[in-house]
Amino acid sequence: MELRKSGSAVWSPASDWRRGSTVRWLLLSVGLGWISLFDSTLWSQTKEVVLPRGTDVSVMKKDILLFEKILDVKLSHIPNAMLAVVDRTKGVYLKGYGIVLTFLVNINRVVITTPFGERPVGKRQTAEEKRRRIHEIREMLIQALKDNPGSFKQLTPSDAVVIVAHFEDSNELDDAKRHKTIVLKVFKRDLDVYKTNGYEKFKQQVVIDEY
Repeated sequence: MELRKSGSAVWSPASDWRRGSTVRWLLLSVGLGWISLFDSTLWSQTKEVVLPRGTDVSVMKKDILLFEKILDVKLSHIPNAMLAVVDRTKGVYLKGYGIVLTFLVNINRVVITTPFGERPVGKRQTAEEKRRRIHEIREMLIQALKDNPGSFKQLTPSDAVVIVAHFEDSNELDDAKRHKTIVLKVFKRDLDVYKTNGYEKFKQQVVIDEY
């Protein structure tokens, strides 16, 4: 049904609806075209991304176990090691950080508890003797890091290797003096760069905290 004439053009609801449909179709086509172009560009960029080499968890576990054994052997050489080493070395891999290893040593174990009571196993150490033994263990740990960079081949250059050594004096009544902790931290990149250098140069790359 015609409602109004304007020159040669005739307006009707049907013709207006058809024109609106045409405009909507054109807008939809243009929109889909842009989406298609964006998707193809994004896909082409995505294909060019080079993913980093993944970590082989099974190899990582073997490497950690190997270095645990290395440290346990080193610790077995300290005096009265069978009595002193309370908790053997345990390591864990933290994604995005590196490897953390920890152990506990009773640095001044004079007696042990048996079913028949306490039995003396050694003489009480002086403060100087304890400091010297802790220093020897710390140097041994640094040397172990330097000598075994292959134990951390799964790490990235920015990953770290951390050793947390806990020391306990079971004969000390003052809690502030009873426990001591040493933390050693070195980055994988420094393990690789300084493995062939002398001990002192390598030691300078190791961050040491004691408290």
